Amino acid sequence: VAMLCLNNAARRHAAAPEAMLAAIGVAGRLGSLPFYAVIGYLQAYQPFAGYNYGARRFDRLREGTRLSIRFAMLLMLATSLAVLAAAPWLSGLFLPGADAASRQAVGYAASTMRWMSLTLPLLAYHQVVTSLCQALGKVRASMVLSSARNGLFFVPLSAALPWLASWACGRAGWSPGGYSGAEFGVMLVAPAADLLAALLTLVLAARLTRQLQAEAG
Repeated sequence: VAMLCLNNAARRHAAAPEAMLAAIGVAGRLGSLPFYAVIGYLQAYQPFAGYNYGARRFDRLREGTRLSIRFAMLLMLATSLAVLAAAPWLSGLFLPGADAASRQAVGYAASTMRWMSLTLPLLAYHQVVTSLCQALGKVRASMVLSSARNGLFFVPLSAALPWLASWACGRAGWSPGGYSGAEFGVMLVAPAADLLAALLTLVLAARLTRQLQAEAG
């Protein structure tokens, strides 16, 4: 549903809809590849967290969670730097061709990937805390966090952000990267959803920390 909403926004607001649709697909898939490493790591972290929580080893749970957050965020930070440096080259691997449409698609994809890469460390933090809530049986918190990025934030942002960015850029007389404000808004949907999800994660993580401290006595 989230991708359908984003594709619809790209189709409605991009000057070259087909190029933007291709770019979004490439950017999303390339952006997800390094995140599979985090997901694989968290599949090992979850039973560790659940076991130590059940055994009342809150010290090990706390230290393991801190280590996991550092690892995931550092991995995504390294990925972000690589994407910022090599986004046009990476986009060109999946969007070959020398015609104007291919060049337009590469430009869209590179810009989208660069904006998405800025919030990858925040998305990693969000995923670790979500896995922690799932491991500890915190049903409501894990449901909220699991649906936050792609549902609670992504879907409404897909509808609203292109319009808001178009209005703001029009008022400022600014054409970011040579793109229209609406196109810029489409590129910002994923990173904006990541940012809002990370802020929500901070709030719920603080609440979870207080609960664990109370249980630990």
